[in-house]
Amino acid sequence: MSKRGYLRRMLSACIATVMVITLASCNGGNQGNASAGPGSGSANPGPGSSDAAKFDGEIVIGACSDLTGAGASNGQGEANAFQMIADEINANGGVLGKKLVINMEDTNGTSEGAVNAMNRQVSNPDVVAVVGFMYSSQVLAVADIAKQAKVPLMYGGSSPSINELDNDYIFRMRPADNFVVELALDYVVANFKPKKLGILYSMGDYGMQGFGVAKAYCERNNLNYVADGFTDGTKDFYSNILKLKDAGCDAMLWWAHEEELAIITRQRLELEYDVPVFACSAMGDVKYTSLISNDMCEGLLGIAESAESNDWEPYTKFAERYQEAYGELPNNNICGLGPAIYLLADCIERAGSTESEAICEALRKTKNFASLSGYLTCDELQNLNHNSIIFRMTDGKRKFVELFTQEID
Repeated sequence: MSKRGYLRRMLSACIATVMVITLASCNGGNQGNASAGPGSGSANPGPGSSDAAKFDGEIVIGACSDLTGAGASNGQGEANAFQMIADEINANGGVLGKKLVINMEDTNGTSEGAVNAMNRQVSNPDVVAVVGFMYSSQVLAVADIAKQAKVPLMYGGSSPSINELDNDYIFRMRPADNFVVELALDYVVANFKPKKLGILYSMGDYGMQGFGVAKAYCERNNLNYVADGFTDGTKDFYSNILKLKDAGCDAMLWWAHEEELAIITRQRLELEYDVPVFACSAMGDVKYTSLISNDMCEGLLGIAESAESNDWEPYTKFAERYQEAYGELPNNNICGLGPAIYLLADCIERAGSTESEAICEALRKTKNFASLSGYLTCDELQNLNHNSIIFRMTDGKRKFVELFTQEID
């Protein structure tokens, strides 16, 4: 059961050193931290380098990403990270003496494509687990496939509605929206002290779930607010923004996808509505920053799993290897889903088996596994990630401000 209290920690060099010492002490335990995990310090061996090693067979992990469609830039980053991590693990001896192999499938960026990709994975008798699906709509579409096939699925969709599914085979790698929205609002209230909060949200599943949590938070805490929703794909937000401006909202919370957030960012400036802004993880993603100039988003705040200048050592070491290999820092999707490959390798080693029930049981026993955005601990709803990073947009990039972590018993 999770505690309601939140720890707010600035990751200074001193604190990072303490956490590295703690991480090192966990490596001898039986609840996580595979030897080739994100904090191992292993150099990226590069594509194909594991072929020289001698392995007794293969262990295949299925991976499903948006390699085509609207999310292709993020999806290709996921695919790159999955393979890089597999190469790293193989350079350190593989898993149970076997070569770790990533079997990629393209979701085409749609729920229908996600179903097709998942069906291809579970019909492959060599696939022992699946990683993927950053959109909640995709997760909801494929969850029953994982259950029927009894194949563990480690997913990225953040909608709280996924927790309502009766499914022992799905494990969330990103913090759930209810957790993230409440942390966002905790930060907004503490730092902006709004007398009236304006909320702009998409009326798709992602935005509606976020707004539902925000609405309950405001009512529970007697926070005055004005909210306005819009359909996904909207291009004109002038009336939505003016509604909040005319109502006297002195701070704003935005919860939508990259393209909508970019347009809102630009049109807010055109309307000269200069109040503090806090947004979801879509802000600062490559698609968002490609649609606006750096000065348009300068100083805006948000919450995500990745940000530059984060000195959490597992992240910094991984980011260095990823940037060397691909010429850019790992994006939010990579920081959310990449650790699933490390964790699956660790779970298979702990279980001594690739049987699905053994993997699921090892996942449920995971505690304090060092990932790219903090420690992973499995709770009773099979949510693993209870960490989020506050960032500030600076020169078109996310800059680390603070790490929020929720304690889990």
